[in-house]
Amino acid sequence: MPGYDYKLLERPRRRVLCPLCGKPMREPVRVSTCGHRFCDTCLQEFLSEGVFKCPEDQLPLDYAKIYPDPELEAQVLSLAIRCIHSEEGCRWSGLIKHLQAHLGTCGFNVIPCPNRCSAKLSRRDLPEHVQHGCPKRRVKCEFCASDFTGEAFEGHQGTCPQESVYCENKCGARMMRRLLSQHALAECPKRTQPCTYCSKEFVFDTIQNHQYQCPRYPVPCPNQCGTPSIAREDVPTHLKESCNTAMLLCPFKEAGCKHRVSVVPETNLPWHPWAWGVVPTVSRLCPTTPPHRFCPDIHPIPRAQTHPCGSVISPLCLPPLCPRDTPVRRGAPMTSPCYPHGTFSPVPCPHAVPATFLLRVLLSPQCPKLAMGRHLEESTKTHLGMVCALVSRQRQEILELRRDVEELSVSSDGTLIWKIADYARKLQEAKARSNYEFFSPPFYTHKYGYKLQVSAFLNGNGSGESSHLSVYIRVLPGEYDNLLEWPFSYRVTFSLLDQSDPSLSKPQHITETFHPDPNWKNFQKPGASRSSLDESTLGFGYPKFISHEDIRKRNYVRDNAIFIKASVEIPQKILA
Repeated sequence: MPGYDYKLLERPRRRVLCPLCGKPMREPVRVSTCGHRFCDTCLQEFLSEGVFKCPEDQLPLDYAKIYPDPELEAQVLSLAIRCIHSEEGCRWSGLIKHLQAHLGTCGFNVIPCPNRCSAKLSRRDLPEHVQHGCPKRRVKCEFCASDFTGEAFEGHQGTCPQESVYCENKCGARMMRRLLSQHALAECPKRTQPCTYCSKEFVFDTIQNHQYQCPRYPVPCPNQCGTPSIAREDVPTHLKESCNTAMLLCPFKEAGCKHRVSVVPETNLPWHPWAWGVVPTVSRLCPTTPPHRFCPDIHPIPRAQTHPCGSVISPLCLPPLCPRDTPVRRGAPMTSPCYPHGTFSPVPCPHAVPATFLLRVLLSPQCPKLAMGRHLEESTKTHLGMVCALVSRQRQEILELRRDVEELSVSSDGTLIWKIADYARKLQEAKARSNYEFFSPPFYTHKYGYKLQVSAFLNGNGSGESSHLSVYIRVLPGEYDNLLEWPFSYRVTFSLLDQSDPSLSKPQHITETFHPDPNWKNFQKPGASRSSLDESTLGFGYPKFISHEDIRKRNYVRDNAIFIKASVEIPQKILA
C-alpha cells in the first residue's frame, strides 16, 4: 500500500516523503548501500518490474541490504492530520498513530451492519438502521407478541390477526382482525346482502325497507281470489288477465257505460245490462216497427234469442203483435217481445241485427264527433311525445355539459382542500337526521390517476356518533382505472386545518394517516356503474377523527366554516 494519503495540518519535511509515491512513507525501508528510503510497498512494486537498481541513483540493489527504518516510521506516525471523514463533518485532528483509535469511535466512519444484512453505513446512522431499517433486525409484534425479522415484519403489518381494527364497512365496530371476516359476514349492520327475491345487493340495515318496494316480493291478490302469492310487479297483469274476481270497466265506457263487470269473454256481452238499456233507443232505426208498438211493461229477457238464420234477435226487433193491442190478463205468463202472445214460435224479422254490431257502428270512425275527438287526442299525443323527446334530449345535453364542467374543476394533484360552509346549520341538520353524510367534490391523485371522494359525518358515525366528527374516503370509478394498479394501496392523510392567525400562534392541524389494506374491498377496482352516493360502496376512515369539544378549543371553525384536507402520497414512478 502506498504512503499515507491524509490531510496534514503542516507541510511535511522532504525526508519523510517517499520518492516513488510522493506521500508520507508507510512502513519505510532503507537501502543500506546508498541510504535512500522508500515505502516498503512502493519499492516492492518497483522491483517487481525486473529492475534491481535504486530508483534514486540507479545503483544495483541487493535484497539482503534493505532494512526497515523504525526511526523514520516514528517520525511519520507523529505527523498531525485531520480525520479522513472531515469532509463529512468530523472535526477530529491528531497524530497518524492515533487515527485508528479515533476511527473506532468516529461517528462518520463507515462500518458494516452488526446484523450482517450487507448494509454499510456511518456509525452515527447505525442505531436508527438497527432499530428501524435493518431487514434482519428482530421485531416483536405489539399485538400477537410474535418475533419476526424486520423484512418479515413488513409483510406481517396490516395482516396481524390479533390487531384491533375498525370494521371496513364503517359501522363503528372495532375488533381483532381475525374476527373481522365473521363480523362482516354475519354481524355487521352495514354489510351487503342480496335480496332473496330480486337478487340485488343492499346494505343489511336497509333491506327491510327494500322489501316494501321490491318488485319481486310475493304479495297476495288484493281481490282475494285465492292465488297464494304473486310478485309485486306482476299484480297489474294478474288483475287484468287472470284474476277471476277482478272488476273491470265495461269495454263500451267511451259510449257512456259506467258499469263494472268481472273478467268474462266478449261473447257474454249480450248479457251485459247496459246493452238492454241502449237497445230501445237504437230500435227506432227499424223502419218497419211502429213506435207505438213499444210496450213500457216489457221486461228484459234473460238472453237474446236466435233466429233460424243465426241472427241474434234483440228487443229492438218487435213483432207487429204487441201486448198493448191484446189485453193482458192478470196472472198471464210473460212472453218474449219477439214472439206472439201465448206462442213460442219464432217470428222472422228482416231487421234482426246483433246488438254488439250496432254498438260497434256507433263507436266507429264514421261518427264525426267521435272521429274528431280521436283525431284531437291522437294529434295531442303525437305532439306531446315530440315535446317530451325534445326535452329529454336537451336534459341529456345539459347533464353532459354539467359533467364536463365538473370534470374540469376536479383537482388532479392528489390533494383536496374541502371547505364545508354554513357549518352550524349543517351540524344541526346532521343531529336531526341520523347518519347524515356530506360528500366532497371528487379529486384525482394525479392527472391520469385514481378518482377519490371524501365524506364527512358532522355529528359522527358508528362509535363516534353524537360526539365526534367522522371522515372517510372512498374510490370512485375513474376514466383511467384500466391503466392503474389495483387494489389502491397508497398512504392517505386526513387533516382538519387550524384557521388561527399564523402571526399570533402556530397552527395545530389535526392529522391522521393510514395505509389501505390490499384485502379491503373498498379499495378494489370499482365497477363502472357505481354511484358516489351508493350506500353499498362504503369508504374507510376514522369514526372518531376529532371530538366536538376539541373542535371548539381552537379556530378549527372560523367564519362558520371548516376545512378538511385529504392528500394521497403517490410514488414518483407512478407519476412518471
